[in-house]
Amino acid sequence: MADQIKPAGGDRSQLEYYADLLEEAQRIKGISLWKDAWRRLKKNRPAMVSMVFLILLSLLALLTPLLPLQSPSEQNLDDGQFLGPSLAAATLPLSKELADHDTAVEALIVQRNEVAPGPEQQQLDREIAALQQESPLSQYWNNPGPITRSLIRLRATLFGDWCFPSLCGTDNLGRDVLSRLFWGARVSLVVGIVATLVSLLIGVSYGATAGYLGGRVDAIMMRIVDVIYSVPFIFVVIFLITILSEESIRESLNDIGIDQVMIFYVVIGAIYWLTMARVVRGQVISLKNEQFVEAARVVGASPRRIIFRHLVPNVMGIVIIYLTLTIPAVMRFEAFLSFLGLGVSPPDVSWGLLVNEGLQDITPVKIYWWTVTFSGLSLALTLFALSFLGDGMRDALDPRMKNR
Repeated sequence: MADQIKPAGGDRSQLEYYADLLEEAQRIKGISLWKDAWRRLKKNRPAMVSMVFLILLSLLALLTPLLPLQSPSEQNLDDGQFLGPSLAAATLPLSKELADHDTAVEALIVQRNEVAPGPEQQQLDREIAALQQESPLSQYWNNPGPITRSLIRLRATLFGDWCFPSLCGTDNLGRDVLSRLFWGARVSLVVGIVATLVSLLIGVSYGATAGYLGGRVDAIMMRIVDVIYSVPFIFVVIFLITILSEESIRESLNDIGIDQVMIFYVVIGAIYWLTMARVVRGQVISLKNEQFVEAARVVGASPRRIIFRHLVPNVMGIVIIYLTLTIPAVMRFEAFLSFLGLGVSPPDVSWGLLVNEGLQDITPVKIYWWTVTFSGLSLALTLFALSFLGDGMRDALDPRMKNR
């Protein structure tokens, strides 16, 4: 046997030959599935263009408070209704109003510090709190949070009162469509991402547990999924949103910092996990008898550790693919509910709500095309990009195409 594998022609010993063979083998580096998937994804031009588009869109949505946009909620009913796309200069008297407001707050704080503790100081504290709540930011934006307020103040410092023109026209209340598109992108993208992550958390945990435990536990858990599947999906979401939007329940949730938009995120995500659970369960069933799982059992790993440390990481490829296909589905569903008036409600804004408002402005007498065209185009391009990226990732993460 040794004579058969001994190198021919040469005086080198077998030891030297095997040393050279080992050195050559060490120079050959393997490639992981993820690196190979990224290499193949880069060759898919539609997927890469879609990825760049989505990254830029996400950055613009994240930095929307910093952009010199007009107010998305300020109405101009005098002479600003249904104005077409324009390059006319626009301003927002933000710098002076912020300066006057800050000066008034500082004056009250100085006055408060000069009085002795007592009823007068308490009254001044209430006046300071009320004045801070009446910030001019609340006049131009709907209830901005602390981070958003800081970004808007930075925007006022960088750009002053200058704003982008009404490049996309105005709506029936004289509001700038371009600024509403940017602020609506924040809501639509967050709905898709948050709801999908909620479905990921529930679906992966539920499906992996059912698939690994098997037997009666698996049968019971999956029959629960079948029962929920039998109920029309849209009716469940509408029922839950209607119940949680009841005045007393809504006020109770607002007291703990949960608004209607957050409820909307969680409700959609809490329903969309069913298909994810089935997909993950099937993958786990195919993997739970593999040697690496048996090795984990031998060393005493608990079922929980085996599920979440060994099985779940091995199904993340199919999970990521499904995620890229779920996000556009969730965004379409949000747009559909907002179109029906059951999703995001004014003064909040989303692309679905903008499409609904634009269609209401179209009449046989006059068609204000810009009120629906730009919001519909933004939604369509984003959904196309997500679909192209999902298809590209599906092909790139297919193990059967590795090294091709």
